[in-house]
Amino acid sequence: MRVTAILGTILALSACGTESNNAQSFLQILAPGQPSGPSERFAAMTGSTAPLLQVGIEEAGTATYALLEVSRDGVDSFITPDDVALILERGMLRGTRGLAEAMLASDISASLQAVLSVQPGEVTRFHTFLDGENNAVTRSYVCKIAVAGPRNIAIGSVSIDTELMTEECRNAEQNFTNVYWVQTAPPRIVQSRQWAGDFNGMLVMRDVDR
Repeated sequence: MRVTAILGTILALSACGTESNNAQSFLQILAPGQPSGPSERFAAMTGSTAPLLQVGIEEAGTATYALLEVSRDGVDSFITPDDVALILERGMLRGTRGLAEAMLASDISASLQAVLSVQPGEVTRFHTFLDGENNAVTRSYVCKIAVAGPRNIAIGSVSIDTELMTEECRNAEQNFTNVYWVQTAPPRIVQSRQWAGDFNGMLVMRDVDR
């Protein structure tokens, strides 16, 4: 199933005011005890100052917030109000939990190194997905990484200089293009459009200034 607690679109969220104000309002609305509120796991974190993401499913035109639950060895696990987990390494998607046909694991090391160092080139990445019959299926993709040039973006009230990177990936059956806005000091993807598999398509993510 798709994310059930996704609210509005990222564009609609941004149009309502600053990201910081939207984030605070969102977290106040989704307080424990609300009849249509979040899971207990998510609600227990809403008073924290944990980093926050806006995340949307592009095809569905829907979006929500996700809070950082665990960070270990550069890998961050964010959760949405209905306990969908997004696993990111310095902003690059490594896995999902709680979505249909979840991305169970990935080897994105070559992609991550090229993107964060703002270097063009050709790399290979691997994804393991859970298919519709609960079988783990691993696929490899050849990806062409290109530098699209500097971009200045606003994360809330903060202006950030980034390098725009694209990653065109394909194999015999599929193709997709990831797009990354890379903060270079320290290197991190602060905004992106990343593929999460055939069923879920592209996820749009960006850091939130709290």
